[in-house]
Amino acid sequence: MESTAFKKISAEQFVERIVQSKGNSLVKFTSAWNGSARLLRNTLEDLALQYTGKVNFFLVDTEAEQALASAYRIEATPTLLFFKKGILADRLSGLAQKAIISNKIDQLVLSNQ
Repeated sequence: MESTAFKKISAEQFVERIVQSKGNSLVKFTSAWNGSARLLRNTLEDLALQYTGKVNFFLVDTEAEQALASAYRIEATPTLLFFKKGILADRLSGLAQKAIISNKIDQLVLSNQ
């Protein structure tokens, strides 16, 4: 099942929509077969709805975008990258609790004020 809150992007779109962005972004690097990513899906969907308008949520398929995954040293999936105004601010790999992810998003949002 495809995520409704996450916009799937390619390596070509990554620079324009994330690196050149003036906003905050959470990028989930994953693959279709990854069980951990499926377990995390509902948590991330909830957070995407909670932070609508404050953080942009994107999805990168590591199998389709191997060069991009390599450039960001994605060694495990899912990996979440947190970008502030196009700059990598933080990362999480593997399963993480909702409170931990939410705290990292809050740090991005609050540091804008």
